[in-house]
Amino acid sequence: MRSEGGMTGESLSWYPIDTWFGKIIDEDGKKKLVSRIGYSTKTGKDGKKYALVGGGYTDPDQRRGSHLTDVIRERDKELTGLPVISAFTDAGWNAAGKRYGYTQPDSHEVIPDNVISRFKEGTAATSEWGILQKWFDILRA
Repeated sequence: MRSEGGMTGESLSWYPIDTWFGKIIDEDGKKKLVSRIGYSTKTGKDGKKYALVGGGYTDPDQRRGSHLTDVIRERDKELTGLPVISAFTDAGWNAAGKRYGYTQPDSHEVIPDNVISRFKEGTAATSEWGILQKWFDILRA
């Protein structure tokens, strides 16, 4: 499932996620959203595009399945070739940030320096951040 609409809240105004993907299952005859993740695309240096990604969540009762992986795959189909930047909780960084090769550079060829600086500051809920350019996307360029 794909949906558009931004997150609200003053604390997230600098980290706008406006396109969402979710997985809905049928549980005892009722539809239940069990996993979601999102992104937004932005224009960076020299007019090149990049993406902010985030908002990943899976219902604790459903974490045994591949629900989050399923929605990440759908999201990533729309982000092919784009560098992405994301904030992470400690658990998210340990589960995904380090595992998938996110880096923490001081500067990036596409992502503006002020965006990197803001991600470095973190939030009450996040302590890590990173930039990812998948190697297979680099080869396609």
